[in-house]
Amino acid sequence: MRRTFAALAIAVMVAASALVAVERHWRGRGYTPIIVDAPDLWSLQRAKATSAPNAIVFLGASRTLYAIDRDTVRSRLPQYEPVMLAMDGRYPLATLRDLAADANFRGTVICDIDGAGFAAPSLDMQKPEVDFYRHEFSPSRAAHRLMLNHWQLDAVIARSDFSMLRSAVRWWSDEGAPFHPYQWLDRRRFGHIDFERGDKESQKRELARNLERFGGHLPRIPFAEWWPQVEAANGWVRTIQAAVAT
Repeated sequence: MRRTFAALAIAVMVAASALVAVERHWRGRGYTPIIVDAPDLWSLQRAKATSAPNAIVFLGASRTLYAIDRDTVRSRLPQYEPVMLAMDGRYPLATLRDLAADANFRGTVICDIDGAGFAAPSLDMQKPEVDFYRHEFSPSRAAHRLMLNHWQLDAVIARSDFSMLRSAVRWWSDEGAPFHPYQWLDRRRFGHIDFERGDKESQKRELARNLERFGGHLPRIPFAEWWPQVEAANGWVRTIQAAVAT
C-alpha cells in the first residue's frame, strides 16, 4: 500500500512539474491567460440579467462587446448592475426576444443593432446560446464554469490551443505557434482589445480575410426582408417596457 501511495505521489509530482514547465514555456513566449467564451459563460450572465436587481443588459455584436467598459458604467450608474450579453459577430435579436418572453425579467436593455441585424438570417444568430441557457444550463454547470474561470485566469495552458492533442496536431501539421489574441473577455464577459498584443501581421491577415467575405461592401438587404424583424423587435421592446412599468 505504501508503495502504491509513493508511486502515486511521484506521478502527481512529475505531472505537476511538466505542467509548470509547459506553462513557463508559453508565458516566456509572450502568452497570457485569457477567459475563453462559451455558452455556459454566457448563461451565467443571462441568469444574472433576471436575478440581479436593476440589471442593465447590453445587447449587440462586437461593437457592444468591446466598446462598453464595465467600471465606467458602474461609476456613472452605480444603481445598476451591468450585464454583458453581446456576442462577437452575432446579432442580438434572439436574446432580445428571450428577455421579452421572460416573465421575471425587469431590467433595462441597451440594444445596439444596424440594418443588417434585421435581416431574416440574423434573427436566430444567438439562438444557440438562448437554447443552451433554457434547456442545458444548470447549477452544476454554473459551479463548473465559475471554477473554470479561475483556472483560465491563472493558466495559459487552460486554452484548448495548448492541449496535448492540439499541440500534437499543430506539430504534425507544422502550423507554428498558436495565435496571439489581441482581444479577450473578462470573467463577466466584458471585452477588451489591445492591438499592441501578439503578432500584428497575423492580425492584419485576419482582418483582410474578414473584409474579403463581404466583397468590399456590406450586404444589401431589401426593405421587405428586414421589416418583419423590425416589427417583431418593436413588439419585444414594448413587452419589456410594460413589464418594467408594472
